[in-house]
Amino acid sequence: MPAIARANYNKATTVRIPEVQKWIEQSHLVREQTAKKDSNGNSDFAIIVSGESDMVVREVLSNLDLFPDMLSIAATYPLPKDAITQFSARVNGKKILVIEDGDRFLEEKIRLMGTDVIGKGEDSTITDSTPDMVLAFLSEHTDIQYQKPENSQSVQPVMRPPSICPGCPYTAFA
Repeated sequence: MPAIARANYNKATTVRIPEVQKWIEQSHLVREQTAKKDSNGNSDFAIIVSGESDMVVREVLSNLDLFPDMLSIAATYPLPKDAITQFSARVNGKKILVIEDGDRFLEEKIRLMGTDVIGKGEDSTITDSTPDMVLAFLSEHTDIQYQKPENSQSVQPVMRPPSICPGCPYTAFA
């Protein structure tokens, strides 16, 4: 590695990343929602959510009129450890569910911090949560009752060749 790259790497890991972490801890990228006592159901669980899943989870909970304790993290690197630790201490005794897209990054980092959480399955490849998936996950780990509706189609889709760019010389092969 060139000397300047080594010096920049050392500066990034010892100075810049800790500064970014301090900023993230206090920024609007980490939001905490306190459970509303007048919502439906009980509040025996809390949620830590990140990324795009935040919108889906909020929509599902809003439709159920549930407002549990929730920590929303928009930036996961560097991880806002203080915010997570404070949230976990505040909801002590409740199940903490982690809902995230992609790999189980957040779930594993929080476990390494010493907090027991429930996340997606070890072999899960889900990258985009849908409201049905969130409802199924919540019903599996809480007392929310949900059964996915039977989805039947009376019309079969029309089989078509793959769509290829106009003028593509490979169109004939498709």
